[in-house]
Amino acid sequence: MKQAKEQLSLLRQSIRDEQDGLGQKYMMWKEVGVIGEFVSNKTYEYNHSALNMLLFDLGILPVVSMIDCNKLSSAEIQILEGVQEPSLSYVRFSPAQRGTQTMYSSLSNEIQELSLDEKVVLWKRTYLAFSKLHDEWDKKRKFATKCHWLQTSFEFEFGTLTKHELPMSIRTTKAFRLLNSDRILQCAKVDYSLVANYLVKGILTKSELNNCRKITEVQRKYILKTFEKENNRQIYLQQKSITLGRV
Repeated sequence: MKQAKEQLSLLRQSIRDEQDGLGQKYMMWKEVGVIGEFVSNKTYEYNHSALNMLLFDLGILPVVSMIDCNKLSSAEIQILEGVQEPSLSYVRFSPAQRGTQTMYSSLSNEIQELSLDEKVVLWKRTYLAFSKLHDEWDKKRKFATKCHWLQTSFEFEFGTLTKHELPMSIRTTKAFRLLNSDRILQCAKVDYSLVANYLVKGILTKSELNNCRKITEVQRKYILKTFEKENNRQIYLQQKSITLGRV
């Protein structure tokens, strides 16, 4: 899986460079079922105090945020212990290094010898293989979190498995009646993907949001995706639009 991931990265960069050299913002390989496109990605710097106050006044801060536990006092942590989310853990695998740099260098040279169409075909084949391996690994990793023999780490021939506990997590909706308003405003950490839903609903306007942020950078991002992935994205956006329209 790690090898497939690295191969995908090398192929994607090579395809990106070649498409960029052709001056094409959008390309479609119909027979392969792959799309490559350049999009603009804005990076924002937020005035968190102003944003929290705005969302608080609109009555939506609790449902679009989590409590930043790093800002809580020890006394507040004790108060909120009863409403924290169930503790979760995850397993990370660090493979043993076995001449991988030499292998990737050789692979990079081989990729440069391919035509653009050949690179796209190889990317699609590698992407499907990686996706299957990733799904299998994800299932095994979740299973491993429940294994009693893996308490912290386990080292073996092919690498090391390490178990990590996720940080304490508290929903703002559950902390709302246990902390005063000032502390909620100070400790709430906004999930910006949820804020976008309230822009669509019209509860929050874009001009109000823009008053609490400024653009710091506009990056040119390259996206390489399969037809299936793009189709699933369109279905998700349509369903989300319908759902939000009913609220």
